[in-house]
Amino acid sequence: MILFTFTLKINIWIIFGTSFWLGFFMTGYLPVGFELASEITYPICEGTSCGLLNTSAQIFGLIFTYSQGRIIYAYGSLAGNIFILVFLFIGTIITGLVKSDFRRQNSLKTKKSKTTDKLNVIAPVNNVYHVDGSESEKF
Repeated sequence: MILFTFTLKINIWIIFGTSFWLGFFMTGYLPVGFELASEITYPICEGTSCGLLNTSAQIFGLIFTYSQGRIIYAYGSLAGNIFILVFLFIGTIITGLVKSDFRRQNSLKTKKSKTTDKLNVIAPVNNVYHVDGSESEKF
């Protein structure tokens, strides 16, 4: 975004190139954001958290697009892009401060360990049991 901000007065093809790379690298944050949202809001369904994330992204997109348009109209394109750049930086800091509490993964790990413990108690892997309750040789 910094590169894009300072290439606005150069050739249009350089702007196209920086726009391509900006979109290429920023698109990769979408699945990461959805996964993080589903992890930190675990008891809630993934669809609900991702839907709320999409809705908030659309609302903030409208607000920032309108605000940037007003800033560009009043102060120029450099000021508008610096406005977006500042808020991207603030968002990066907030993302870095999010507590990585992976509730869904921890829940799945405890479920797997409990299931494995139950299976070992019912029928240990190295013993074979017959219908009458007698035990065969170990493998």
